[in-house]
Amino acid sequence: EKPKYKPNIRFAQHSTAATTLHKHMNTSLYANYTEFGIHNPAVRYTWACYGTFNILSSLLGDTIILVASVKYHAFKLHKTIVAIMQHIAVCDIITSTNLILFIASLLAEKNILGDFLCYLRAYLTFYSFPVSFYLTAALTTSKVCLLKYPLREGLWTKRAAHKTCAAVWVVCVLNPVILLAVDSSDIQFDYKECACYYAFSADVWLFLKPVLGFLTSLLPNLIIIFTTTWLIMEARRVAKRGREGLRWQGLMTVILTAVVYCLSVLPITIYHIVGDFVTDDPGGVFHVYFYRFSLAVICTNVMSNFYIYSLTVSSFREFLFVRASRLRSKVLRNL
Repeated sequence: EKPKYKPNIRFAQHSTAATTLHKHMNTSLYANYTEFGIHNPAVRYTWACYGTFNILSSLLGDTIILVASVKYHAFKLHKTIVAIMQHIAVCDIITSTNLILFIASLLAEKNILGDFLCYLRAYLTFYSFPVSFYLTAALTTSKVCLLKYPLREGLWTKRAAHKTCAAVWVVCVLNPVILLAVDSSDIQFDYKECACYYAFSADVWLFLKPVLGFLTSLLPNLIIIFTTTWLIMEARRVAKRGREGLRWQGLMTVILTAVVYCLSVLPITIYHIVGDFVTDDPGGVFHVYFYRFSLAVICTNVMSNFYIYSLTVSSFREFLFVRASRLRSKVLRNL
């Protein structure tokens, strides 16, 4: 068994930030490898394989989505929907970099990232996820507006969609900025998730954390649930009336994207709601194993969009088929 984790910080004697990092890491409940580390190699390698699959699906899939939509205009959907899908793809690529850092620490069974990447991973988490939440909310809300106000469809332009998404990117920067302002060095290496994490140790988080949690997580999720429910009801109502001209591909793409998103965030939402009431066994099944399960589930949202679009958008499917056929012919010619 490995001894209790001690972070390797080169400039600990010369840096106040590094000294604070050392203090937080050693006093954290989940900083003890012996108690909370993943000791089973089979489990660790399974996690690594699953994370690698997520990374490849996101990096390759979202890159294909961006190239197909920007260069080849392969998505025959409303321009507003396509523009938001492009921003979601970029956000998923950024989030997948966090998974790369996670896998590196997982396989090494300790923090090998160094101080910069450790801090980057911790703060990037609290930026990319709120961006993803609000972009998904923008996707469902825009589809609701397109269906509810079809005569005003001309107002929902690609430029307006990009401006809305840009506002999301800018506003969500406030989340990591607030974390930095409260305590920029409140970072720990958490064996519960085998990654660097913001510890929320300052007393101010007793009232500030619920406020940020509502604004960055609960509010966009409520918007997504409400608008997705409305879309499903509207789709059923329109289908019964036999209304022609409804863009079913776009509707099903948005609904399926939102449903997968809601299912992926459900376990982590349950954890954060119930976690404060489960205090008798902080190292037990709920706080460790259910938490790890919830992290595994939420990762599906990062990689799922490529498969959803391939299933629901026929023009994107045709683009993939044509490109795959050309690539296959080129390979065969070179053999």
